[in-house]
Amino acid sequence: MIDNNGDYFCRVSRKIYWKVYVFLVVCVGFIAAGYVYDIPPEKNVLIGFGVTFAIGIKATEAHRLVHSYRITHHHLLHNHGLFSRQIKKILLSSVGDFKIVQTFWQRIFNMGDVLVYHYGNEHVMKVTNIGSPGKFADFFQNKLLIAKGAASGH
Repeated sequence: MIDNNGDYFCRVSRKIYWKVYVFLVVCVGFIAAGYVYDIPPEKNVLIGFGVTFAIGIKATEAHRLVHSYRITHHHLLHNHGLFSRQIKKILLSSVGDFKIVQTFWQRIFNMGDVLVYHYGNEHVMKVTNIGSPGKFADFFQNKLLIAKGAASGH
């Protein structure tokens, strides 16, 4: 998403947690089936499911909030941490190349990783499990062209 400053901002996609969400939906289905067939679950089962549901949602959201990525006019930033914070900042003019990597499941859910390379073979940053990595890459490519054009005087 592009914010008011013209920066691209994203977090880890919620789609990566699809297994947790499917599990919770299946649990709801079993509880609902119990009521349909006049075998309602006991109070302890409902309490256990409530706790599992709350922990599942809170844990996925907390994990998602730990990582954020921002492309500014001059930098690519990776913020990591919830209570304490680490910020990795890469100057766009020092980026040599990048590539998009998607597994089979990531392609199905339109998410993926972007590996950012310095002027060597080692990647210096891995933008992990973001939604629409193609849009991220297009925006990143445009910012790289602007940064390198400005750096070379063109």
